[in-house]
Amino acid sequence: MTLGFAIQLVAITVLALIGDPSGTAVVTAGIPMLGVFMFAQGFGPSAHIMSYASLGFPTPMRGVSIGFNQAVLRFGSTLTLFFFPTLSAGLGTHVYLLILASPPAFTPGVKAISGRF
Repeated sequence: MTLGFAIQLVAITVLALIGDPSGTAVVTAGIPMLGVFMFAQGFGPSAHIMSYASLGFPTPMRGVSIGFNQAVLRFGSTLTLFFFPTLSAGLGTHVYLLILASPPAFTPGVKAISGRF
């Protein structure tokens, strides 16, 4: 799973550095990077998302944890559906830099809420 995250990090960084493709060579590099990002999602984070909810809690709480995990996952997907086009229109290709900055920005808050340091 860590390999999937690492490959996604590399792919999104390359997409951020490419920015607005202006030539055939840049487009030719950008399209495979988008494919690599989606491929890494399939065998990395996406493949194991339910493992966290099912194995991270005691048996009596697993049903609730899986339901909560799915609710948060679908809520995030819905927010992305509505806000990504707006962010993309406003920020252009710099939206990839925002995506790269999001996990480090939210990690301290998530750790504070969960009580784990």
